[in-house]
Amino acid sequence: MPRILITDARPFPPGSISPIAIVITPHQAAADALGVVHLSLRSLAEEALRHAGLEIASGIRSQVLLKQAIGEMTPGSDTSAEAARMKQILQTVLRTGIDTDELNRFGSNRVKRFAGVVERYREKLRAERLIDRDELLWHAAHLIHEPKELVIYGYHRARKEEIYFINAFAGTGSIYYLPCHPDPIFTANQLWAERMEVFGWTRRDEHRKAGTTAGAAAARRFLDKAADGSLSSVHAIKAPDHESEVRGVLATVKELLCSGADPAGIALVCRDENTYAPTVSAVAGEYGLPINFRLSIPLAETWTGSFVSLLLETARGGFGFETTARLLKHPFGPGLSDNAWNTARKTHTESFDNWKHLSADIDCLRWDEVRPLHDRIRSLQDALRKFDVRQKSGLVAREAVAYNCFLDAISELTTFEENRPISLDGFSSLISEVLLSVKTPFDPSAAGVLLAEPTIIVGGRFRQVFVMALAGGIY
Repeated sequence: MPRILITDARPFPPGSISPIAIVITPHQAAADALGVVHLSLRSLAEEALRHAGLEIASGIRSQVLLKQAIGEMTPGSDTSAEAARMKQILQTVLRTGIDTDELNRFGSNRVKRFAGVVERYREKLRAERLIDRDELLWHAAHLIHEPKELVIYGYHRARKEEIYFINAFAGTGSIYYLPCHPDPIFTANQLWAERMEVFGWTRRDEHRKAGTTAGAAAARRFLDKAADGSLSSVHAIKAPDHESEVRGVLATVKELLCSGADPAGIALVCRDENTYAPTVSAVAGEYGLPINFRLSIPLAETWTGSFVSLLLETARGGFGFETTARLLKHPFGPGLSDNAWNTARKTHTESFDNWKHLSADIDCLRWDEVRPLHDRIRSLQDALRKFDVRQKSGLVAREAVAYNCFLDAISELTTFEENRPISLDGFSSLISEVLLSVKTPFDPSAAGVLLAEPTIIVGGRFRQVFVMALAGGIY
C-alpha cells in the first residue's frame, strides 16, 4: 500500500481509521475531534529514544553542560551570558539539524566558534546517553526502527524536523494531512509536499465539499476570494481596551454556561497567552468561571520565584531598608508587628544587626561570602523551611506546584554541578538562571473553558470560538 499525502486546503478529519493505524495529533483538541487517545509526534519520538537507550536531558542538566562546553571552547568567557545569548540560535540548529561541519567550512570565525560549542555540547550530552529536548524529532528520525502505519492529522503547518520524522516513521498505508493552496501562506507546505512526493508519498487532493460551519465559511472567504460564503454566525465586536474586551467575552461565556453549554465546547483564542492569561485569570475569578490554561511560565513570575529572589537580594545587599522591607511584607515573608514597622520606618532600618532586633527570623539569611555550592543550596532550603514557604504556598495551587518545582530544580543542581566554592553573587546569578529557565504551569487546573493560542486548537472542534485581539495588527 502507498503512503498517502492528502493536500486538500481544508482537510476534514478522516471518516474511518484503520484499526491497526496509530493516530498522531499535535494536541488534545485534535485528538478529541477524532475520538482517539492523544499521541503526538514527540511522544512517538520519546518512545523511540527509550528503545535506543537515550533520554532527554532536563533543562537544568542541559544548562550545566552547555555552560561547560562554552567554558572549554571559549576560556575566560562569561558562560552564563554566552549561554543566554546563543540560546535561540542553538535551539534552531538543534531542532532543524543544521550541519555544524558546514558552519565550520563556510562560516566566519564567530560562526566557527559557535559550531565548536554546539559540537562539544553534543559530545557531553552523548557521553551521558542524553539528547537536548530541541533535537528530539531530528535525532529520532535517524534512529533505526520499524516503520508503522500512521494517521497524522492536525500538523497543518509543515516543519522540517516534523517532515523528516514522519517520513522516517510512517510505513505503508500511512496517511498525512498537509493543507496546500496557491495562497502564499501555504508556500512552505507546497514545497514540502513536493519533497514528500520525491520521498515516495502519493499525493491526493480530496476536494471534499466544504462544510457549513462558521469555521468552514470563514475558510472559504479566506481561501476563495470570490466565494460568497455566509458568515452570518460570525460576529465582530469592538471594545475600547484590553480589559473591556476580556470582560465582554467572559460575560458572554458565562451566559452560555448558565444556559447549559459544555465548557469543553468553548475556546478562547488569542495570539499571545502570556499577554492575555493574567487578565483572563483575574476576570474569570471575579465571574466564577473555570478556565483551562495550557500556559507555562518561568518560576521567576510566581510568588515562589519572587520570594527566592528577595531572599538572595536581601542577603547580597547587606539588608538595606527597601529590600528587607519587601521581603518581610511578601506573602511568603514572616511579616512584622505594627510597632516594629513603625520603628523601621522612623529609623529607616539598615544592616543585619539592626533588622535582627526587629525580626529574629532573618537570622537564617546571614550567609558567608564564599561557600561550597552544596552548602549554599542547603542554606537556601533551610531559609525556605524557616519561613514555612511550603505551607504558605500550599494555599494557592499554582504556588504549591511552583514551590515543588523549584526544590526539584535546586536539588538537581547539587547532583550535576561540581561542589566548587561560590560567592554569594555567583550563587545569586545561578539561582536567577534557574528561576528564568525552569517553567511551571500558570494554573494547574485542567478543566473549564480553554484559553489557547491558535496552534493549540488546529484540527479541533468547538461549538463556540472567541478570537481576541484581532484589532491593530496584534493578531
